[in-house]
Amino acid sequence: MSGGVLRLAGVLLALSAGYGWGAARVEQARRHTRALDEMGRVLDFIRAAILYREMDSAEILHQLRAQMPVAWLCESGDTLCTVHPPAVLPPCQYAVFAECFAGLGRCGTRETVRRLDYCLARCTEFRACAGREEEKAKKLYRQAGLCLGALAVLFLL
Repeated sequence: MSGGVLRLAGVLLALSAGYGWGAARVEQARRHTRALDEMGRVLDFIRAAILYREMDSAEILHQLRAQMPVAWLCESGDTLCTVHPPAVLPPCQYAVFAECFAGLGRCGTRETVRRLDYCLARCTEFRACAGREEEKAKKLYRQAGLCLGALAVLFLL
């Protein structure tokens, strides 16, 4: 009797672990999409502040932190060129945005706005891909996790 209970517990544990893996992958995709949404809003705010309000870097960052208290923005330095993109972004996307922030305040308004337009366009592309990946993850990973858990159960029995 106790051997059957242990096997049942093992089966439930394997299925739960598989489902948990799938749920973790879905959450990872969701965080990626959310980070790109935040990045788009931040870049848009910076562009408008430079183009229409002619604010300096420290002032823009202060207002950004007050209006959009996202963790990655609040953990950065005191000027826009010291802002680090969210760590959840893949290295290729992180590099695009890190280069963008590093160049802010180091060139004229026209060049800065041109850089921000480029980064906003890339952010839109990245967001579209991330949205598709998130939808795919919602459909696939939880079920795949359950299947992996079921496969582990078969190996256990």
